[in-house]
Amino acid sequence: MRGLLAAVLLCLLVAGCAGETIKKGMDGLLGQPLSAAVARLGVPTDERTIAGQKVYIWSTRDFYEGTETKCQIRAIMNGNVIGSWDYEGNEGQCQRYAARLRS
Repeated sequence: MRGLLAAVLLCLLVAGCAGETIKKGMDGLLGQPLSAAVARLGVPTDERTIAGQKVYIWSTRDFYEGTETKCQIRAIMNGNVIGSWDYEGNEGQCQRYAARLRS
């Protein structure tokens, strides 16, 4: 039982760190060109124009025991630089992007 509790606590700690790492990493990309985000996160999985602004999206989606988990990071451009960003989803799934932003 202790092993299970330790594993659950470790998962919560790692998931919390992912959210903080994404926040710090993406905040560091504000005002940078898209190429800076691509260098850290890889090629976006999608891009859209919303209300005249380019939005670049990085996402992962998995299914585990019939439940969908996903992570999605969006960089909203302000001209040629990243003006704002947001993310949503399961922070455990965001570990991939958190690791890239950490390095």
